[in-house]
Amino acid sequence: MPHGPTTGAGQLVAAPLSGEVIQSLVDDAARTLGDWEASAKSAGLPNMRSQMVNGVAWNEIVRLLEDDRAYDLVVMGTHGRTGLKHVLVGSVAERAVRRAPCSSCSSCGDPSSRPTSLSLLLA
Repeated sequence: MPHGPTTGAGQLVAAPLSGEVIQSLVDDAARTLGDWEASAKSAGLPNMRSQMVNGVAWNEIVRLLEDDRAYDLVVMGTHGRTGLKHVLVGSVAERAVRRAPCSSCSSCGDPSSRPTSLSLLLA
């Protein structure tokens, strides 16, 4: 059964969000991003910087990488969707990785199930 506002036929319809709701979501995202940046800096990454942008996610990631060629590597998480879900939803990571002007790496899965240390295989 679909969740959210529906027509009589059960089709989902777009529900407009008020400016207040949108601003609240933006404020929450900015706060979370700031917390992540502070956490990274306190973990020994003093040059960490963050930026919020508005647009199509994969396109904005590629644009940022193209605008600042100082990036050597982009690492992105992915949900690891396959089959019909992948076709319908697509993959921000896949699109960005394919178009990135620098080296890229993607990782899927639940990060909470991974060890806290990082091991890399460079081949």
